[in-house]
Amino acid sequence: MSNQCDIQINPDIIGIGVRISLYILSLAGPILSLFSASDALLRSIETSMGLTGLAVLLTTFVYSGEKTLDLFHALCIFHLVGLAGVSIRPKRDVRQKQITQAIFEVVYLGGTLGLLIFMISVFARAKSFGPKPQCNDGVMYVMFGVNVSAINPTFRALFLANFALMLVGLPVSYLVWSARKERYCSDEEEFAGIRVMSDVAGRCYLIAMLELMIKRNNTTSDGSDWSFGQILAMMMLLGPLIEFVSAFFKDGNQDDDGKKSGKLLSNQFVNVVQVGSSSSN
Repeated sequence: MSNQCDIQINPDIIGIGVRISLYILSLAGPILSLFSASDALLRSIETSMGLTGLAVLLTTFVYSGEKTLDLFHALCIFHLVGLAGVSIRPKRDVRQKQITQAIFEVVYLGGTLGLLIFMISVFARAKSFGPKPQCNDGVMYVMFGVNVSAINPTFRALFLANFALMLVGLPVSYLVWSARKERYCSDEEEFAGIRVMSDVAGRCYLIAMLELMIKRNNTTSDGSDWSFGQILAMMMLLGPLIEFVSAFFKDGNQDDDGKKSGKLLSNQFVNVVQVGSSSSN
């Protein structure tokens, strides 16, 4: 028997199609960055992830402006956009026009700052947030597998402090990164394996906690009702899939810049393993 505090999953925000699309793209990006030399494949993954994450974020702002976004969905969106936010990080490329790179960076910074400001607003008003504030005391956030009340004062203070620090630190870290971009790129290549493992671990944590949060809260469904938003999110996988198949069957030809445009993924895997073995020895 349902009651007024039952949570009806919004399929256009956290439906199964949206989640599957973001999960695949967020994990494929860092893993294939080691095993594939195809720039086109990595750019396709970045683009699809960025568009999906940006669409979820804009949808969040729309629903929030209409006063129809509840606390549970806001917490889920934090995880979803967190996955996309890491992936849409702009990477400097000397071959790109400066205006194009500037647009990417403005979109990234604007989206990240918008998310941080929104989440600060959510946690600051957790008790009264959404169209059914009387139900917020029953909303559970899952942290390291443990249920925590979303309106718990200590829990809220912890997240508010972290978001505030990120809001202040993001512009500063961006300026430092821009000033030392050449050193940053060389360090990123040197520690590629560690970076990928940390990225995958962090994203697996966000995915696992989101799924637990959906299961442990008083939801009336799992978001499996397919809608236009879910189908559109799944369609964002087509571009990377086409590029993946293309990269897999290329024979390592050289492109116009003399760079390899696509070795067989199996060869790339062998090279990565050999590098890891030699470094450990």
